[in-house]
Amino acid sequence: TMRHRIFHADPHPANLIVLDGGVLGWVDFGMLGWLDEHTWLQQFRLRTDVAFGRIHGAYEKLLDILQPLPPANLSGFELAVKGIIRDWVEASSSPNASLQEKSSGYFFMRLFGAIRGSGLSLPGNVMRLYRTVIVADSIMLRLAPEIDWIPILRRFIEIETERQLTIALSETFSGPAISHMLAAALHAPTATIQLIDWLNSRLPQLGWSYQQRLTLS
Repeated sequence: TMRHRIFHADPHPANLIVLDGGVLGWVDFGMLGWLDEHTWLQQFRLRTDVAFGRIHGAYEKLLDILQPLPPANLSGFELAVKGIIRDWVEASSSPNASLQEKSSGYFFMRLFGAIRGSGLSLPGNVMRLYRTVIVADSIMLRLAPEIDWIPILRRFIEIETERQLTIALSETFSGPAISHMLAAALHAPTATIQLIDWLNSRLPQLGWSYQQRLTLS
């Protein structure tokens, strides 16, 4: 869902085939989902905050996804969401937690309940994404019930951050400066995401504006 931004949106067991070497292959692509750049960035920021235990940051990222918000008191919603995030982060690494508590699908189901209970709603494309995650999660927990999602999520964030930053920098700079900037940026995930966003959006805008001024002069 996050690496390719287009994904199999109906990943139930009948649509999976075990290939040689234990590799899982998908069949029946009758239902697909797709993330545009804005939605992808929202989801990546949310996952980053959850993975590193930044509870308030994750709540703020969820509010961004739920925009536009109604003029209502969301203090109860905030407490509920932060509790749900904290519970899942703690359960993920706990040997005493049940499969249900470790499940990211269960996490999303609780989150949906809090959203509906507060009179809020998720965009349709985000609902399709989360439905896909819930179904896939149930399969993966059957295959690997001992799975700990947080280290996996952190590793994904590191790999994807490096990939995105390399792409953004290579389109902007050249030479050994890229390696130095990449090494420095990866030590600060939040700053890195902001840098990727800036390189992909604001920098081209500044270049266009500068070109316009040159043309006018």
